[in-house]
Parts: sequence; structure tokens; C-alpha cells
Amino acid sequence: MRFSHIEKIYLGYHGQRGNFASNNIHERLDRGVANPSWYNLFPNYRLTHLNSPCSDHLLILLDK
Repeated sequence: MRFSHIEKIYLGYHGQRGNFASNNIHERLDRGVANPSWYNLFPNYRLTHLNSPCSDHLLILLDK
């Protein structure tokens, strides 16, 4: 089954937005998705973007 055919919920995030750009192609690397079963098991989750002192990429912390 392809990812595009699965029911999914966008988890949102806290913190700054992260992007990656190369040769005029911009990608969102900061997304969290879940299926309804996971979402029901962890209703109090928190997805947070963290700054990294040694990289231009953001770290992603998923906490309950």
C-alpha cells in the first residue's frame, strides 16, 4: 500500500519551521504524520523542532 493511499493526520509542530533548499527545489523536512490508531493511542503527543548548534537542519523531538 502506498503512503499516499493511507489515511493520515498531520501532527503539526512547535518551534521554528525547517526547510531544505537545493537547486531551486524546496523540501519540507519537518513534518510528522500518524495514522488514526497511533493518534488515538498518543493524544497528548508534542512534536517540537529543536535548533542544532552544529547543523543547518532542525532536530525533531516527538514526546508524549
